Amino acid sequence: MTSTIVFIAVGLLLYFLNNASRAPVVALEEGKYNLRMSKAYQLVGLLGIAVSVAVLAMPVIANEYSPEIFVVTGGLFIAIAGA
Repeated sequence: MTSTIVFIAVGLLLYFLNNASRAPVVALEEGKYNLRMSKAYQLVGLLGIAVSVAVLAMPVIANEYSPEIFVVTGGLFIAIAGA
């Protein structure tokens, strides 16, 4: 079930990114170009922020306050937020 949801989410993301990349790029008056990114990148970034904040909240929710837990959750936060 989880792999199906991931497959559908990635497929939709790629569909929207491909449609956005087909738009023609128009030159501005000075001969420069105004390039825009798809809103899908913003969505992925916000989702990554939400997941990394949820990872940071896990020790508090689980009521586990050992130093090892904070090191692991901090590492996961940096890995997810950095991606």
